[in-house]
Amino acid sequence: MAKPGAFMNALIPTQHWLFGPLRDNAKIYGQTILAAAIVNMLALVSSFFIMTVYDRVLPNQAIESLVVLTIGVLIAHLFDFILKSLRGYFIDIAGQRLDATVGATIFDNLMNMKLEARRGSTGAVAGLVKEFENLRDFFSSATLVAVVDLPFIFLFIAVIAMVGGPIALVPLTGVLMAIGAGVIIQP
Repeated sequence: MAKPGAFMNALIPTQHWLFGPLRDNAKIYGQTILAAAIVNMLALVSSFFIMTVYDRVLPNQAIESLVVLTIGVLIAHLFDFILKSLRGYFIDIAGQRLDATVGATIFDNLMNMKLEARRGSTGAVAGLVKEFENLRDFFSSATLVAVVDLPFIFLFIAVIAMVGGPIALVPLTGVLMAIGAGVIIQP
């Protein structure tokens, strides 16, 4: 015999509508962050390759070194391509899972909502669903990749400072100006 209230307990969600599915996909998002970190480290390879060729290989006419360095850079670019593809694949998979779970939860809640519990007009409810859709799109789009890549800007500026000294102030100023413009433009 079923316990009293068992049916109602089955209707109560066991986890948060957004954070629960995000937690369920934490492994995929972790793999995405790892792939982004490696891709950003590999982005430095071309710069160091060119610097080494101009500073060491050409003055010494070391053709053998040039061949070996070129092969290494080509391998790094191949890994870069593979990791970028995997990163996109991971975000697509996580986005599809998040879309299915969150979409179903929102739809179920809307369908089970009593009319007297609904606030505002039908248009307000549609606007709320649209806002949920925008949030869901954020976690399954290139915007997430940009947010993950954002901290590496400061790594690149630090590398520029180590190699070029005060020349790093130019990109740092540009980043600060872009952040300032974004803050001013956003309401």
